Formats: sequence, C-alpha cells, structure tokens
Amino acid sequence: MKTIWLFIPALIVFIGCNSGTDSSEDGRYDASAYNADYTAKDESEAEFETNYDNAASKSSITSGAPTASQPPAPTIKMPDKIIKTGYVEMELDDYSKRMAEIASKVKAAQGYISNQNEQRDNYRITNTLSIRVLNQNFDDLINGLGDVAKNVVSKSVDMQDVSEEYTDLAARLKTKREVENRYLDILKNAKTIKDILLVEEQLRTIREEIESSEARLKFLDDRVSYSTITLQVFEDLEFNAPAPMQANFGQKILKAVTKGWNGILEFAIGLATIWPLLLIIAAIAFVVVRRVRRNRAMA
Repeated sequence: MKTIWLFIPALIVFIGCNSGTDSSEDGRYDASAYNADYTAKDESEAEFETNYDNAASKSSITSGAPTASQPPAPTIKMPDKIIKTGYVEMELDDYSKRMAEIASKVKAAQGYISNQNEQRDNYRITNTLSIRVLNQNFDDLINGLGDVAKNVVSKSVDMQDVSEEYTDLAARLKTKREVENRYLDILKNAKTIKDILLVEEQLRTIREEIESSEARLKFLDDRVSYSTITLQVFEDLEFNAPAPMQANFGQKILKAVTKGWNGILEFAIGLATIWPLLLIIAAIAFVVVRRVRRNRAMA
C-alpha cells in the first residue's frame, strides 16, 4: 500500500513533464512560424524601399535635379551691358592735316563721325565732333586720338552698367506680350460690341507699353554696341600765321593815298550825318552877325 502511494506522485510528475514538453514544442513551432513570416515581410519591405529609391533616383536624374553623383547645372550669366562714353579736348598744330588723320583713325576702328560743328575766326579754328565706335574698339581709339594732338588738354571716360535695367525691361516685355496674346484670344471670343471695344482699348494700352519697352531696349542695344566719343579740337592761328611781308615804297605811297581818300570820304559822311546841327549853327551865326552889323550902323 505504501508502494502505491509513492508511485502516484511519480506518475503526476511524469505526466506534468510530458505536458510541459508538448507545450514547449508547440511554442517553438509558433515562434519559428512567426519569425519566418516576419523575415518575409522584412524582405518585402526592403525590396519595396530599394525599388522606390531607384525610381526616385531615376526621377531626379530625368528631371535634372542635382544628386550626389551629378553636379548642379551651372547658372547662365547674362552678358554685361556697359555703355561707354568719352570726352577728349586737344590742340592741333596743323588743322587740315590732323583732321584727315583723325578721320583715318576713326575709320580704322570701324567707327564713324555722326556730327561735327566747325567754327573759324581770325585767331582760332574749333571743331566739336561726335564719334561712334564699336564698343570693343573704344579704348584703342580714345588712346590713339592723342597721337595726332599737339597737346591733350583733357580726357575723361565714363562707364555705365545697364545690365539690370536691360534684364528687367526684357522680362517685362515678355510678360506684356503674353498679356497681349491673351487679349487677342479674348477678342476672338467676344460676342458684343461693348466687349470688343473694351478689349481693343486694353490692347491699345498694352501695345503702347510694348512699343515703349522695345524702343528703350533698342536704344540700350545701340549705346552698348557703339560707344560715343565727344572730341573737341582747336588750333590757335595767331601762333601759326606766317610773318607779314615787308612792303616796298610804291606800296606805301599807294596805301597812304588810299588812306587819305578814305579819310575824306569818312569826313564827308560825318558832315552828312550831322547836317541838322550844322543848319542850326548857321542860323544862329546869321542872326548874331546881322545884329552886330545893325549895332555898328546905329553907332
């Protein structure tokens, strides 16, 4: 009987160990299945992320966006718009000869004289010239003009950067043309006279603005392409005039006779000018002489 009671606890322990072993086996089975599912899920997500990254990389390359392997595209720099103007004043020693040399230098620099104002008197010849020359030849010409001068009195150069104004005008002009095209589309679909007149008024205004912008751009292009040099030259004749020739005796006699005759003519012209005064003096003298004679007769 004691042997049976001792066997019962051993049986209970054996049964418990078997049940624990089964449960642990079931647990290991469920964990391995879960891990397999999780690993498959991770591989799927990793593959998705790889495909997404490749697609994004291709998209960025196609769209031109900078990547680590692709350097950013260089920015396009607009050419500088520089207006150059110069002023030169110089003295010449032989006006006709030096002016021909100036014209030759201007032609060699692919320029032209757009305007000149020449003045002469007994002592000086002056001329103010407006010279237009290609921008790239401006420096060579303004420096070369000094080679023909007897003396360079003054020289100055001014440079004005109009790049910002030019770019702004070009952008505004593009926008105004787009607005003009939209107004033209609206005009095609206008149904009433009122709508047509209203759109045409807007078109007139925008076209005036377009013409104004185009004219300004054309002016800037001209001033940038061709620089302007104002050249003022002069020659003092009193220093370069030849000495007068010595007159002989006959020339002196002729000159004296001519001078005396001219004096007589000038005296006659002077008397003719003051004839009313002479008439009054003669009348007064006549009255005075007559009274003097009468007084002598009475005495």
